[in-house]
Amino acid sequence: MPYKRNVQHPGQREIKNLTVATVIKAIPDGTTTPSVTDEMHIEIENTVAVTITDFIGVPAGKGQILYTHLKDGVTSFGNDGTKLNILDMPPGVDWGPGNLDEILKWYHDGTTWNLIEVNKTGAETYTIKDLDDGDTTPDITNVSHIRTNNTTPTTITNFTGKGSKGQIVYTHIGDDELTSFGNDPTKLKFLDMPPGVDWGPGNFEEILKWIHDGTRWVLASKTPTAATISPIKVIEDGETEPDVTDVTDIVIENTAPTTITNFVGGKEGKVIYVHIADDQKSTFGNDPTKLKFLNMPPGVNWGPGNIDEILKWQHDGTKWIYVG
Repeated sequence: MPYKRNVQHPGQREIKNLTVATVIKAIPDGTTTPSVTDEMHIEIENTVAVTITDFIGVPAGKGQILYTHLKDGVTSFGNDGTKLNILDMPPGVDWGPGNLDEILKWYHDGTTWNLIEVNKTGAETYTIKDLDDGDTTPDITNVSHIRTNNTTPTTITNFTGKGSKGQIVYTHIGDDELTSFGNDPTKLKFLDMPPGVDWGPGNFEEILKWIHDGTRWVLASKTPTAATISPIKVIEDGETEPDVTDVTDIVIENTAPTTITNFVGGKEGKVIYVHIADDQKSTFGNDPTKLKFLNMPPGVNWGPGNIDEILKWQHDGTKWIYVG
């Protein structure tokens, strides 16, 4: 199958050669809540380390897009889930500091600004680098997108050559289910899978997005095609009916015993994976019109789930069925 070598990442806007009038506003040095009332592009050039905690002004409604151009190498972004949402990092964990000349794309969902894309160079396209057959530690120096090309089963154990906090890399699976990824938590981290458990093999044409947390690479999202991103969502503490409309993977981190009674947003054939990360505090109700556990009688809870366990559910058009 032919593969497009120069592709624009889903949702990315061309910035390099703008054909319409676009103002890039330089914000004052040290600003922590820049105003974006009339600007879609703001330039950040702080002389000392600054954490931006919010973008303020009007409009700031659902669907608004904002690009932040980092020119200083010292700016980071706070992660208050009600103001800025940085991928799937837990609230209170900063993202950054940003790299020089990096462009960050933000999307407003009606409540919160969500980081949805990182452009390392400002160019409108990325080059996809084909890996050597059998390469288990790909060198990602000077590239942000790599494509696997294995002819025999291969486990990628690390990305080498670079790796700094906030860096993004995309892996495009191009080898028809022959590539998997090792889970040494000091190198590659898959949510809450126990060390040594491989993730994969990846599906053909699947795209995995990784972000470096300063120590290792963490899987941040995956998409089965180049058009639909499936983020990994950490649900709110104590939530009993998480919304899975636009996600395939959710992480549960309850601090007190909680019974999940349903997943909102199901449709026939949809599959979700539930990652238990709360040390045996979550259980699942067994109302057969919502969640169904094989042959357990109605009303009997399943759980509590073991930490690091992953549960697979599939929707039959009426209810969710636990399938493994």
